[in-house]
Amino acid sequence: MDSEFLDEIPQYNYCCDDSLLIAMQKNKPQFISLGAATLILMSGGMHLSLSFAIPDPFLCVYWFKGSIIGALIGIICCQIVKKKKFILTSSLLIIIDGILLASLSEDNYGVILARFINGIASGLTFVPLLILASEESVCNKRGLLVTTVETMSISLGIFLYLFIYFVWTKLPHPPIHLIQMLGLLNIVQGVIALIVQWFFYVESPMFYLVREEENEAMDSLRRLQYPFVITSKTHQQLKEHKQYIAHNKELTCVSSLVSSLPALLVLCLYRSLVALNYSKPFYYVMFFCSTVLYGTEVWAFVIMGTLRCMGIFLNMYMIDTFGRRQPMLFGSIVCGSLSVVIGMMFDQFPEMIFRHRMSIIVYLMLMIQFFTGIFIGSSSVYLSEAFPLEIKPVFIGITFIVEMLVQVNYIVTFDFINSSCYFYSTAITCLGFFFIGLLLLPETKRNTLREAQIKFNLLS
Repeated sequence: MDSEFLDEIPQYNYCCDDSLLIAMQKNKPQFISLGAATLILMSGGMHLSLSFAIPDPFLCVYWFKGSIIGALIGIICCQIVKKKKFILTSSLLIIIDGILLASLSEDNYGVILARFINGIASGLTFVPLLILASEESVCNKRGLLVTTVETMSISLGIFLYLFIYFVWTKLPHPPIHLIQMLGLLNIVQGVIALIVQWFFYVESPMFYLVREEENEAMDSLRRLQYPFVITSKTHQQLKEHKQYIAHNKELTCVSSLVSSLPALLVLCLYRSLVALNYSKPFYYVMFFCSTVLYGTEVWAFVIMGTLRCMGIFLNMYMIDTFGRRQPMLFGSIVCGSLSVVIGMMFDQFPEMIFRHRMSIIVYLMLMIQFFTGIFIGSSSVYLSEAFPLEIKPVFIGITFIVEMLVQVNYIVTFDFINSSCYFYSTAITCLGFFFIGLLLLPETKRNTLREAQIKFNLLS
């Protein structure tokens, strides 16, 4: 596939003729359809943050192990099972996880089992969610939809846990244990997800078109935009979906694998950076510095979660206007530069423990979380666009598993004495990715899935 063919692809007006507010109102059913999955990943974000607060690595890793197992199940079953069943199953698992946490908060094995179940639910949801978001969105709002339902939901979960942790440290006599509170929130999230998924979910039109059920696909498209009527734009979307499927049917499995391998390697590196910029070493260094400065006060963690969400919120509204590349490249080079500075400060350990140096490190780490929010949103969007239809679940799942393995590696191997090595490795990876992304990752804003896929295929 060459660039000349890309120029022949028709550009549809439905991708760019709406103002932001009108488009948001018109496409609201797409966000509601994916609302259950958003709640599931939010609960996963809470457990992700809890993993770093647990001192015992043995207890930390079970959420990540469950996530890997869930992703493997998603890879195997995603193309043959309706995605509604994935989300319903995950919602039930979240409820079970919450019940276990609420009732067995003092039992280590009960907490391990609950976290393992939550990890399975999160991994099980991740692969079908990104596929659904890419297939249900209109092309000029794909970045906003995917970033909201994946990146923002996990980061909101991180913020929610940090906020509850902050409140619990302020209460002289908390009414219940922090783990029990987490369990109750998981139960609420699971119940709401179950209701939303049962009543408001709309199956992907691609699911029906692959099975040559065109009437059902048209009905899905009708229900995914407001008002619920079939218009000329609905027919245009159906036509583009059919062309996307026809284009993918022409690809053999071998050609799909070969053409997508460069994109897979780059996006695995990208998701590794997502893990590096909020990992156990980062959490421990932040905890150490804030403890030296502020004692038992943990407000810095709340600011950290807030800034991360603010960065993602800014990215959500840049990603379909400025594009995917500019926020990604800008965020990566800033995070890499800040990590170099922190690494150099940790090299000077005796001087580092002075309060003014500690405060500088805390402020720099807070800045990293803001720019991480700007930086990471494009990874979700690229994952939803990059791969051919047949191997899409496999390659999305592989990138997610790589991200989880990076987290597990740092949980098991991290030593506070080597904190400078962590920040230097993060800096090298961020700055290296800046040049790789600059050279290899295409701009896909306002492109249809077929156009985006062709641009990624040109990497090979």
